[in-house]
Amino acid sequence: MKKQIILTADDYGCSDFIDNGVEDAVLDGKINSVACFVSHTDSKERIRELLGMKKILRDQNKPEAAFGIGLHFSITSGKSLTGQSSLTDPKDKTSTFFREAFGYDFSEINPDDVQRELIAQLDRMREIMDGESIDHLSHHHGFVYMHEPLFKVYVNTLKVYNRKHGLDIPMRSPVAWFRRFNAGPSKEQDNKSCNTCFDQLDKKLITPAAIEGIKLMMWKKYFQTTYGVMRKRKSLTDENEIRTPELLCDIIYGQTNDKNPNGIRETLAKIFEIYSKTDLLTCAGYAEKGFSAEMMFHVGKGELKNADVPHGINEGYFEGRVHELNALKTFDLEAALLHTKTTKSIYADIKR
Repeated sequence: MKKQIILTADDYGCSDFIDNGVEDAVLDGKINSVACFVSHTDSKERIRELLGMKKILRDQNKPEAAFGIGLHFSITSGKSLTGQSSLTDPKDKTSTFFREAFGYDFSEINPDDVQRELIAQLDRMREIMDGESIDHLSHHHGFVYMHEPLFKVYVNTLKVYNRKHGLDIPMRSPVAWFRRFNAGPSKEQDNKSCNTCFDQLDKKLITPAAIEGIKLMMWKKYFQTTYGVMRKRKSLTDENEIRTPELLCDIIYGQTNDKNPNGIRETLAKIFEIYSKTDLLTCAGYAEKGFSAEMMFHVGKGELKNADVPHGINEGYFEGRVHELNALKTFDLEAALLHTKTTKSIYADIKR
């Protein structure tokens, strides 16, 4: 069975603290995919710096040069590229800053505004990349994944954009790792032995990432995070010929803190343990197509007291970003890949 893993650092392009952490993880060979904002004042210059680092590594024939750079689409951090709309701060009619994530009011969002903003951000990213391929499309806070009308617009816009420009930009999976492996076997493999496989998993009813969602009042949308609903969204991406990994491993966020300094390393070990269980992956329905997943990290490096806090970024997790970087750097990734016979991949490697 072919097994692929993408290791992505989100939120590049808005802060020295975050960017330094991402670059450190890339240079250390622990991150091979970077999701970049274009919605902040100096995002262009920051991404150009990342491209410069990639060129230097490539010229030196370093394997670390093989990292993908994608667009981290935002409607909650930075400023709109399309001006004032239903996406911008409703409290300030002169501002083009996006709405805050807390208590996001989906009922006031015009899907056409999402379409226009996504096209504008894709255009901006292509201009910045200057001929380099956009490796993938992800979404800050994942809000369009939580609201069916917005998700349909998001997928359709990417499909049309790809066709118009002769591109094949893939997108982040709408299916969460936790939901898949908490859901049990596929209907095709629904038998006693498969249930035994899933019963042996260490399951949690609620993760730190879910707790963060509750703080943002996203509990109102939790019915949108069931495995069945997520599978419908994955079917929609397939129908629209949008490539995605099978799963997004969204359980790393918040697993390490002062009380549990080894949390992320333990979590990564558990994730790769699942990768080693071919029978479990077969029960989950990945036998024929193979298995691909993306791990999502939020890293940072530098003095916390001097770190700038960009609009739409959670300052409360800055210390967590340092924990994530340190845990990632001390985790023996190469040994885990070898043990589980897994290939470190970028989005461009993911097949239909």
